[in-house]
Amino acid sequence: MGGDIGVTWSRQRVDAALPALGARVPLFRTVTMLNRGAVESLMPWALGLLVAELPLDVAALLGSVRWWLSGTESRARLPLRTGAAAAVLHAVRVLIFVLGRTGSWVNFDVGPE
Repeated sequence: MGGDIGVTWSRQRVDAALPALGARVPLFRTVTMLNRGAVESLMPWALGLLVAELPLDVAALLGSVRWWLSGTESRARLPLRTGAAAAVLHAVRVLIFVLGRTGSWVNFDVGPE
């Protein structure tokens, strides 16, 4: 009865969809920050971390789509590795953000106005 899109949801396809879903959130946040003026407000090293995360998120997302389309485990290496690297880099960026808003390190990641 339901609409058949011609794709069986095997375990490989479910596994491939998860990194694609996970990569969307930091990708959206990175693009949003760049559009809202992070280029002007962040220190160059903090902006470098932000810009370095962007291609990792894109590679994880596109690699997951490629893995999902093929449905084979052989396509899993790129999205899993780039997704892990993006997650670590994102965690470092969040830690820097939190440290830059507390204690004696207030605004060390933000450039002077």
